[in-house]
Amino acid sequence: MFKKLIIPIIVVVFVSACSSQETLSVENAWARPGISGGNTAIYFQVNNEAGEQDSLEKVSVSINAKAVELHMTMMSHDSETDQDIMKMMKQENVEIPANSIVNFEPGGLHVMVIGLDNGLMENNQIRAVLHFAIAGEIEILVPISMDGEN
Repeated sequence: MFKKLIIPIIVVVFVSACSSQETLSVENAWARPGISGGNTAIYFQVNNEAGEQDSLEKVSVSINAKAVELHMTMMSHDSETDQDIMKMMKQENVEIPANSIVNFEPGGLHVMVIGLDNGLMENNQIRAVLHFAIAGEIEILVPISMDGEN
């Protein structure tokens, strides 16, 4: 009886784990050029065709930098100057709702690469690994471009 139950359970767990990876994809990646000691931002699109929410927990890159952080650009009102100002807020993670597309783009969500050891020149590329809570690691190639046109 135990053997009859354990094998179907293992199969269901295995298929569920595989299906999450297959239904989460990352497309249209690009990053801005950056100078040595400066920063850059990485942009992309996450497509979650799974029936469950996932979460982007962190990103690692193939270049040396002081920090790699998830950020959100937000408009904030400064009451002292009575002006609206743009601020970048660090995000601990980014929720990727089920059956959705989440865009990492200028003026919104992005990956901030802080304190580049070496400059990033246009027409080069770097590797990035996106670490998701459920889908695990997805490695992408990120072309360096001024405007996202590859």
